[in-house]
Amino acid sequence: MTAAILNLLVHFVAQRITLADLLGSEGHFGQQRVKNSTINSNPEDSVLLLTETEVSLLVELLANTINCRGKEGPGGYSATTFSVKYVLFAIRCLLTNSLNQVRFVNTVDVKLNALLMKALAMHSVMRAPTVDAEAAEYAAFALYLQSNHGFQVCCKHSIVRDLNLCSY
Repeated sequence: MTAAILNLLVHFVAQRITLADLLGSEGHFGQQRVKNSTINSNPEDSVLLLTETEVSLLVELLANTINCRGKEGPGGYSATTFSVKYVLFAIRCLLTNSLNQVRFVNTVDVKLNALLMKALAMHSVMRAPTVDAEAAEYAAFALYLQSNHGFQVCCKHSIVRDLNLCSY
């Protein structure tokens, strides 16, 4: 990708995060969830529906913010640009749309679940200051929303190494 396209994609994802923050989630916490149904029946009408590229960039952003890393190059950002709490909030809001749930599962598979579990562990076990109770709540709710599609257990060390789950 060229630098201009990459920069445009990063700004587009940032706009989607802002929309997710402003609009919140679809539906209510206590409502019964029916698989393969959405509040908004027409996918064209949903402003919170992500593309595969946006999903990949959002998971990369979550990995970078959890590990306190910035991104170098065009479309880059410093380690303090985004907060872990608000990236997790955006993901939680975006996952309330079942089409986004399917898109996350098909695009990044187990990586999102591993990062969400890391966020929970950073709060409960490591007591990391970057993940507070509210951020851990967002991670737990996002895991709940992904549970409609099941959890895949993966013991490959390459995934742990790719996500930098052991480094901090």
